[in-house]
Amino acid sequence: MQTLPTFPPAVTVDDAGRMRFEGLLCSALAEQYGTPAYVYSAPAIRANYQAMDQALGRRLTSPYEIFYAYKGNSCPAVCKVLHNAGAGAEVVSLGELHQALLLGVPPRRIVFNNVVKTDEELDYAIRAGIGLIVIDSESELEAIERIAGRLGRVAAVAFRVRPFVRAGFHKHVSTGHEETKFGFSAEALEDVARRAAACRHVRVRGLHTHIGSQNCDPDKLLEAADVVFNLTRRFREGFGFPVDLVDLGGGMGIQNEDLMRVAFDFDALARGVEERLTAAFAPSARPAIYFEPNRILVADASILLGRVVSLKQDVGKRFVGVDIGYSTFVRCMLYGAFHDLRNVDDPCPDHPVPCEVIGPLCESGDVLGANLPLPEPKVGDVVALLDAGAYGYAQASHYNSRPRPVEVLVDGGKTFVVRHRETLADVLGRFEIPAHLQGGYAGA
Repeated sequence: MQTLPTFPPAVTVDDAGRMRFEGLLCSALAEQYGTPAYVYSAPAIRANYQAMDQALGRRLTSPYEIFYAYKGNSCPAVCKVLHNAGAGAEVVSLGELHQALLLGVPPRRIVFNNVVKTDEELDYAIRAGIGLIVIDSESELEAIERIAGRLGRVAAVAFRVRPFVRAGFHKHVSTGHEETKFGFSAEALEDVARRAAACRHVRVRGLHTHIGSQNCDPDKLLEAADVVFNLTRRFREGFGFPVDLVDLGGGMGIQNEDLMRVAFDFDALARGVEERLTAAFAPSARPAIYFEPNRILVADASILLGRVVSLKQDVGKRFVGVDIGYSTFVRCMLYGAFHDLRNVDDPCPDHPVPCEVIGPLCESGDVLGANLPLPEPKVGDVVALLDAGAYGYAQASHYNSRPRPVEVLVDGGKTFVVRHRETLADVLGRFEIPAHLQGGYAGA
């Protein structure tokens, strides 16, 4: 059986041996809101943001900004907690950009990033006057010049750099190496920079990089910083671009290769960035530093509650069927990611038994964990999947025509429904049946 890691700060076990989340009984939360249910801790999110912000503030003398990456968890209430704490927004779609503006984020504190952007998205971003558009292709540069020219605007842009640094726990989340679809190599960047220099409606403000998700090693980010700082000097000297900011992306992790919980060393990251800035730039020429975290801020601030629905003992295994499938939480299937899972009424059993916890989807890959140590399972048991705040609900789907779950925020000891559980009508969506197909069922 696997050795399970320690609990995140919002999760505790009371004297009766029951799991609590922000002091509230997890079994009572499941009873009140049903399952599956995502539950978020606003205090934990604020604490994570403050820990990062304070560490950067202690070490960096250059200006820095933190832009929360919406893609990992765009729940509006979660985003609002972070914006109220001081975070800007990093967005990757028209929907995320619209939401950030709707939530009151000043346009100058929005970074629009992604490998492919439509004309509709670019038009919306330029009209809104957002602070930075990160360019990822030659054709995108041409589109921005064309759209900004038509609107009579000058768009502030950065170029995404591929630093050839490999990081991330899975090939699908490693985004800085030589084979990734993201960003420009240094050689390709020279050519696109020459094109940008001839553009009248584009202002090159910065360089951007992002090396991968679930990276727990500050040195990997510092390797990327070395590459981008060198390019910054070349861009200034060779093309006359101001390059007054460098965006080092996000991807800071919470779990090491041994599946144990770790605290990302922001002091070491900030200290290394500061040393490199001092070595690379005169005091008056140092760029501002941007960061785009998600997982490090929200992952351990959430649990996903589910309920045991079925039991089967066969081929030497205990199959424990729960109502959490990969339409609710896809990371275990998609990336082979490990997530601690506990019975909330006996989270630290004295005599655990190995269980294969499976979801309800009609797919062999719908498995939350194999060989997990749980107390002897019973139908109706409530379980909690931990560290569910990043890439949980954001990647949920209607696969197998299943409604997406409720989202609940805990703040000040009170609970708030921040996204209602979907109904079957939501699953069916805005469908239409052509008139010629209307009529009675023709079968026997």
